[in-house]
Amino acid sequence: MQTPNPVLGVATVTGMLMAGQALLSMVAAPLAGVVSDRTDRRWSVVAWGLIIGALGLTLLALEAPVAILLGLCAAALSRGGLQSLATRLTGDLVEPAQRGRAIGLLHTAGDLGSAVGPPLAYLLLPSVGLQRVYLLCAGLFLVSLVLVFSFSTLDSSRKRNFRSLRLVKWCKISRAFP
Repeated sequence: MQTPNPVLGVATVTGMLMAGQALLSMVAAPLAGVVSDRTDRRWSVVAWGLIIGALGLTLLALEAPVAILLGLCAAALSRGGLQSLATRLTGDLVEPAQRGRAIGLLHTAGDLGSAVGPPLAYLLLPSVGLQRVYLLCAGLFLVSLVLVFSFSTLDSSRKRNFRSLRLVKWCKISRAFP
């Protein structure tokens, strides 16, 4: 009778980590949607997703086992939340007739990143190392915060203009009925 080997293989551990990331991402996607719907602050939730993602990628660069595990969890939460919010915001920002095309392009860009990212990382790893690749990605997340703040400012000014337009219309209507 053969006794089971208690040492897990690399493939087993990798599979367990990928399954754990997928579960966290599946939890984060609807959670981010609910939070953004209830608070009506989609751009703020996107900003927090980017911050959590940058933190996760920075933790992955530390090379300590606990930091890597926490980094994987943070990156998975960020990925799930940002993916659902990107789809929602794309639908909100384009005309109804263009929504299908815009969301299709969004997902095509994601697929392109999945197809080009690993070979690009493979080419970069020998020259710059894994830590710098993670830190570069974390930096890109933080740079994206600038775009989020510019979009959120644009979106809030558009809402303010809409509210003031409604107020002007209401004032004109109220003058018609003394």
